[in-house]
Amino acid sequence: MVPDLQVSVRRWGAPPRADGSNVVLLLHALTGDSHVAGPGGPAHSPTGWWPGVLGVGAPVDTERFHVIAPDVLGGCSGTSGPAGASVPNALGGADFPEVTVRDQVAAEVRAVQALGIRRVAHVIGASAGGMRALEWAAQTAVPVDHAVVVAAPAASSADLRAGLAVQRAAVTADPAWQGGYYAPQSGPTAGLALARQLAVLTYRSADGLEQRFGPDAGRLTAWLEHHGRSFVERFDAVSYLRLIGAMATHDLGRGRGGVQRALRHLPARVTAVAVSSDRFTTPDEVRSLARGTGGRYAVIESVHGHDGFLIETEQTATVLRSVLA
Repeated sequence: MVPDLQVSVRRWGAPPRADGSNVVLLLHALTGDSHVAGPGGPAHSPTGWWPGVLGVGAPVDTERFHVIAPDVLGGCSGTSGPAGASVPNALGGADFPEVTVRDQVAAEVRAVQALGIRRVAHVIGASAGGMRALEWAAQTAVPVDHAVVVAAPAASSADLRAGLAVQRAAVTADPAWQGGYYAPQSGPTAGLALARQLAVLTYRSADGLEQRFGPDAGRLTAWLEHHGRSFVERFDAVSYLRLIGAMATHDLGRGRGGVQRALRHLPARVTAVAVSSDRFTTPDEVRSLARGTGGRYAVIESVHGHDGFLIETEQTATVLRSVLA
């Protein structure tokens, strides 16, 4: 585990009950943060990353639930990570160790325990957050009653790992990478921007891109360049490699007798939610996860690919309202 561990969290809603029956843990995706909804800081989006999900009267109703959203281990939004080491003896930059999804969950478990929470009613995560939600369901230090796993597999596929490997290569091929020992504000911005553009293409479907851009290559190029440019303004390259490294090594069955055995023996019940056009985590992968746990399976119908869980706000809200009822 990382020395001098710090975990940043945001909380909303009703006071937590002693039995944890109203506690909800919301886990952000790969490069998100704990700003789920509502007013944030200057580096946050105006509405948060899941505004239709959290709030008064929303599926995760802050009048009903006590909600906790941690920033992920290895990122750059407050929890210990390669960028912005703020405590003595912290490991920064390329010296920050590789982490796994299981490591990230272990850090979140310690944070929740430090808040006095001994049980969680629902853990909800999407994409990389869905991987963590599944690991939360497997651990027993802070028992979980129900895990909602959105657009995430039980183990990363070769296809997913290949895409992440190409993104890593884009970053490390930049001459400014310097083995990860670059000065602040002078890192591999070109490589990181290219990695983000590659990632965005995997988060959208072919039909969705065709529907939006058609033959207009200039507008498509400008859209990709915007994503790359805006990303390097808010994210650190080493942090990005640590986070995609965690995704690439995700495997619920590691050390648990394989994926199918691990799914059968999860102590929490599971709802697995797919996006119909997702090519990052296919509906078949999500359906297999649900079948392996004997849990519920739901689908968000969308032409937009993996990002459908963010774009199809009403459908996502309907699914979550149903499973949290």
